[in-house]
Amino acid sequence: MILYHLLGGVNLLIRLLICLVILSCVLPWFLPVHHRVLRMVDRIVEPVVSPVRAWTYRLWRGPFDISPWLVLLLLSLLQGFVQRWRYAALRLL
Repeated sequence: MILYHLLGGVNLLIRLLICLVILSCVLPWFLPVHHRVLRMVDRIVEPVVSPVRAWTYRLWRGPFDISPWLVLLLLSLLQGFVQRWRYAALRLL
């Protein structure tokens, strides 16, 4: 039961990070670059996105940044695994 709730918390954190990555892509359209909300979201998201950005820059130097898309894909896959582990932990009871 503890594992089920622990994985539920991990799932919630992944979902929150997915929302923050989406916000980090959308907020610059509406807020100035130095807005404090935008800086706060960037401080949370940038440690996750920057390694992927460095990796994708070596492979693909296109006209736009695809690293947030890849991070969203990886987080969604991780969320699916966590969901499966969570329900598998529920069956162990």
